[in-house]
Amino acid sequence: MSLLWQIAPSDSLAQTVAEMNLGPLQEPAAVPFTFDTIGWPILAAVILVLIVTLTFFQIRKHIRNRYRREALAELQKVTAGEMNLTHCMVLVKRTAIHAFGREKTGKLAGKEWFSFLDENAKNVAFLSVQTEVEALIYKDEMPENTAKEKIIKNTKNWIATHAAR
Repeated sequence: MSLLWQIAPSDSLAQTVAEMNLGPLQEPAAVPFTFDTIGWPILAAVILVLIVTLTFFQIRKHIRNRYRREALAELQKVTAGEMNLTHCMVLVKRTAIHAFGREKTGKLAGKEWFSFLDENAKNVAFLSVQTEVEALIYKDEMPENTAKEKIIKNTKNWIATHAAR
């Protein structure tokens, strides 16, 4: 009572509260936490549906990208020297046919083919090594090491990043 008078002795509300003997503060009983409400089963069902949906799409993506994994495994054989460097272009053509269809990619050749490759993948520059690739394929001339590395790098990038339609 004296504390209220010290804080605001002229305040009429403080005087009224001080005159009332309210007693100790009454706290309500603790609210029990249970999963008995309808919201929890609904939330569990929504989460379960999301998990199943995401799993379905991940499995479908994994199955659809099988051709990429197989092509990249064959490219490792080229890198290791077990297969000829010309096999890089076979891998790219086979992958393109699988991803874009034979009608669209089967007829492409020369600069048109290399432009198609550059346009449909990220970090690929086959046009920069076009002369080396054509010499490798048609004249059986092995390019120098820097061009060879560029061909392998472009092949790997194209297989991994092409935008299949």
